[in-house]
Amino acid sequence: MGWRFRKRIKLLPGIFLNISKSGFGLNLGIKGANVTIGPNGTSVNTGIPGTGLYRRDRIDTSASQRDVSEYYSIEDNYQDDACKNPATPQHNTARMHNADVPKSEELTQCVGNCEHSKETVDVTNAFDRVAQQASGRLAMKDKAGNGEEDEPNFTIDELKETEEVTGLTFQEDLSVPYDPKLELSHYKYPTLDLLEQGKDEGPSIDMAEQNANKERIIQVLMSFGVEISTIRVTIGPSVTLYEVTLSEVTSMNKLHYLEDDIALSLAAKSVRIIAPMPGRGTIGIEVANIKPYNVSIESILNSRTYQESRMELPCAIGKTTTNEVFMFDLTDAPHVLIAGSSGQGKSVALSVLITSLLYKKHPSELKLVLMDAQGIELGLYQSLENHFLTALEGITPIITEPIDAMNTLNGLCRLMDHRYRVFKSARVRNIKEYNNRFKARQLSPLEGFEYMPYVVVVIDSFNALAFGYEQEMMQSLTRLTQLSRATGIHLIIATKRPSSDIISSEIKSYIPVRISFKVPERIDSQVILDCNGAEELVRPGDMLFKYNKDVVRVQCAFIDTIEVEQICKYISQQQKFPEMTYLPEPPMEEGGSGSSDVDTKSLDAMFGEVARMVVMKQAGSGVVGPQIGSKPREVLIQDLNSLETLLQNLGVN
Repeated sequence: MGWRFRKRIKLLPGIFLNISKSGFGLNLGIKGANVTIGPNGTSVNTGIPGTGLYRRDRIDTSASQRDVSEYYSIEDNYQDDACKNPATPQHNTARMHNADVPKSEELTQCVGNCEHSKETVDVTNAFDRVAQQASGRLAMKDKAGNGEEDEPNFTIDELKETEEVTGLTFQEDLSVPYDPKLELSHYKYPTLDLLEQGKDEGPSIDMAEQNANKERIIQVLMSFGVEISTIRVTIGPSVTLYEVTLSEVTSMNKLHYLEDDIALSLAAKSVRIIAPMPGRGTIGIEVANIKPYNVSIESILNSRTYQESRMELPCAIGKTTTNEVFMFDLTDAPHVLIAGSSGQGKSVALSVLITSLLYKKHPSELKLVLMDAQGIELGLYQSLENHFLTALEGITPIITEPIDAMNTLNGLCRLMDHRYRVFKSARVRNIKEYNNRFKARQLSPLEGFEYMPYVVVVIDSFNALAFGYEQEMMQSLTRLTQLSRATGIHLIIATKRPSSDIISSEIKSYIPVRISFKVPERIDSQVILDCNGAEELVRPGDMLFKYNKDVVRVQCAFIDTIEVEQICKYISQQQKFPEMTYLPEPPMEEGGSGSSDVDTKSLDAMFGEVARMVVMKQAGSGVVGPQIGSKPREVLIQDLNSLETLLQNLGVN
């Protein structure tokens, strides 16, 4: 065969010069399509980015030229006249059915013991290997010949490069499942060494103190006629849990009135009684620790519970009073409402939830919509715009303006409606069924179907972000909380106090997960959780997690700003998409500040007088601009002189 030469030189973006034995050629193209002009004719290459599907067609300039949409094949029993070994006259030829490859350059492989077999190139095996590795089906034997399967070594990018060098077109094997991660096959997940190690202090156990507290609890309960059979102690991050088993003759109702008495006896900051403890058959008495300890994000993400989780959207948030890692699947609990007093840990909780998703999900599987009125807390994630973020085109990746937030929620509603239309065409009920069918090649991208990532909307300081657009944002939120679960769109909303003027009771009824940090009054706990308890929390990060009717006390993990910055820096240096993914544009309201045609014959007799009054007061429903949120419409004419000129032009007295 001998040595061959082919060189590809970039002249300008999208324009390349190809140099090979057959001469010079020019390649012009953009993502998904290009045209190759060369000595062997002109061909058009088209493909669907991200799917691995490509097609090459020759522009037919004469009747003798044939379509070249086929791909390479093996022609058996081909007679090679160049073979000098009469004992092995049979050969296999690997030919590319492509007019760009002249017959004189057909690559031949001898089979058997030909004299020149060592000098030939095993093209058949080489291209079979590339094609099979691209489809993930290549089984290669190891050095010991055990036939173990290896991971595919070739990526779509490498196959594209191979196409450019060889002129061969590879078609993705549709018999294997679609892999959404293939487009960013070199992406690496963040590692645990980006987090601070060993910051989880652990409980400080004083057995003498614990035994003394048990005796005091028993004495207080007995003094009020409550008999117990056993008592067990578990030291948690913020509180110590005393699990009490009541005797058969004792009523549980008596315990609800003893919180203050037990707190007084133990000289504790607060005492909370759980009667009964869910799934345990015991009574829980939570007593605030004198020396609480922190829970690090590293100890949560490095836990077996998190590492072995198979949740679709795993949200690890902290540890319970029994020192168990607490996490939930956002696809099962589709929306989350977080509230509490300032400085108690709402923003930290948002970062913990985001981090637990970033450590588990690939950029092709998850998109984040981040809204922050101040742009400080969530602004740390701006460098992830070409990996995980999505927003409306033309606005900042981290949404800080109320009008942008309103339009983004409208865009999410359009995305939700679009996905429901696609589900109807695909005959599926939800995003999980849809993606499973798409990955199984049961839905073709040629018919308009595409893989759908989950979309998680994170809103910090919602009350400040909604200022001036409360009604419009409520409408969008109501639709999303009611309907978006099946489409893979989930909301996490943080606000100081979700009263009815901030978040309506209708929206809250569709948010099954409530998280409350410490609040000043019992009524605040009722507003957030629909139950008491949040007023008894003792420190920042101490929270109550309510899902449906179950309430769990959790110490939220702590993540430092430096840790967030290190995670974002690491991800931003990984393989990424060429641009940020954009949400569909929301429908625009008709109307504007420009002038319009006026039928002067149909004007009311009082038009001039009313117009003067509106301009003087700068309020009214006459010469005004379009609706902007719930704010009063802007009066477009600022002074009476301008109005008089306009009225004179209209012929109005």
